[in-house]
Amino acid sequence: MEGKIRIDLPFDFYLTVTSGQSFRWGVYDDSGNFVYGTADDDGFMYAPVFGIVLGIKQEGSYIIYKASGSQVWVPHRRHYMDIEEFIRFYFSLDAPVDEIEPLLRDKLEVLEAYRRYKGVRIMRQEAGETLITFIFSAQNTVKNIARTVHKLSSLLSSPVVFDGKTFHPFPALEKIASSSFDLLRKELPVRFDSRIESAITAARVFSERDIYQLLHGSMKYEEAHSELLRLKGVGRKIADCVLLFSLEHWEAFPIDVHIRRMVEKYYGEEIGLSSVRSLTDRVYRTISAYFRKKYGRWAGWIQQYLYSLSRTPEGERLRGGVS
Repeated sequence: MEGKIRIDLPFDFYLTVTSGQSFRWGVYDDSGNFVYGTADDDGFMYAPVFGIVLGIKQEGSYIIYKASGSQVWVPHRRHYMDIEEFIRFYFSLDAPVDEIEPLLRDKLEVLEAYRRYKGVRIMRQEAGETLITFIFSAQNTVKNIARTVHKLSSLLSSPVVFDGKTFHPFPALEKIASSSFDLLRKELPVRFDSRIESAITAARVFSERDIYQLLHGSMKYEEAHSELLRLKGVGRKIADCVLLFSLEHWEAFPIDVHIRRMVEKYYGEEIGLSSVRSLTDRVYRTISAYFRKKYGRWAGWIQQYLYSLSRTPEGERLRGGVS
């Protein structure tokens, strides 16, 4: 199935799918090999999502898509969506991001980041996949996270051929839960055995319990965050990533050392971070609470603009990546 969708709100497809939220978008070949964050010769990037395969490219105000099916089951809503409705849902094209600009008028540099990067959308991804992916993300590089998730999918799910390419959907949590630790340890490029143990444990928990009970509207942020923190190996950042990038808790504010440096630069004096040099649990809680109070439901979106800003040469200097 192929088609075209006109976009009426700011959207940058490439920046969105390479913004640290998802690690499945890129180039696939007929043997199932995968290169993250790259488009094919026709400008399409592909990913297996929600039980189908999507190929997407953007041309100005239009999304050009290819899809392996016309209907998608969306567990967030407990019903099927047609493909165009699903694409709008998946990329949160219904989010009125223009509401964010007035909130940033006292932060001119962050306001500029918003104006530059407001095409970056918060994605609504499958919750089980997001949870396992971010467990593997700890102390890992983006490319290695993508390799890990792709390898896990290749090991534990059946191939799907679409548009002359081979894809492996993310495996059901039941498959991960029943997997051999020794097999995953041997096959996955994960630095720490504890990450594999945590992924298997989390898969077991949510094989027996519906993870979408944690969805915004069904459970408050604080309670959902606490539920995820009960899982072995899931800390505050991983919990916030799952809540923000899947479960529609847009007030979640994931923090790593790079975001902390951006926060310190633009908000440090008012939060009281000028003398803080490490991301302790107390500092994490202080920053997170500040942003939820100041920006409410838009806190997580503003985090993404700060993240995008951190990838610029100026941001890289703050991160120590450029001298």
